[in-house]
Amino acid sequence: MPSKAALHAAKLWQSRQEMARIGVSGWDSLSLDSAQTWQYVRQQRDHFTESATKKTRAATGNHLIQGSARFVEPTLLEVDTQEGVVRIRASAVVIATGSKAYVPDWLAPVRDRSLTTDELFELADLPKRLAVLGLGAVGLEIGLVLARLGVEVTGAGNSLAGIDDPVIYERAAQAFGRDMTLWSGQPAQAIPCPQGWAI
Repeated sequence: MPSKAALHAAKLWQSRQEMARIGVSGWDSLSLDSAQTWQYVRQQRDHFTESATKKTRAATGNHLIQGSARFVEPTLLEVDTQEGVVRIRASAVVIATGSKAYVPDWLAPVRDRSLTTDELFELADLPKRLAVLGLGAVGLEIGLVLARLGVEVTGAGNSLAGIDDPVIYERAAQAFGRDMTLWSGQPAQAIPCPQGWAI
């Protein structure tokens, strides 16, 4: 996952603050080229993706069938492949579609200023400030990465990493709130203002 490569890079940068404890001096004069960091993250993402794809293809061997599939019967699939139509009967079928970034309709007025996680990873450099809408696992990871790399981050969401227990939620909010500003409770919305839009 791209966020894991980004978390690693952010952790390396953040760890400089711990160097004083082990007697390292000069750590506070280090600087970060965020464009180079983000390029490195993309390279790591591409490397891991390519590696995982190769391993999957090697593991499936002749059993990998690629094409557009549709159900003909509850346990019968018909797949249009480059070599022609293939029919596959199975006692059970698992549909794993993967995930896709979701942009809610209310963001339509500010879509030109909005980024999905896919678009974020393609930026040449990191922005100075950013709001992360939705603090599930991926949103929280992205918010922490950006904050630890020096971006001013505000995270907004009705939940925090899916935590239901109020005591654990409060402790998590305190811990993550050290890295970024957290807003919760009220749904986010785009509001027109004299400078443009506020979220």
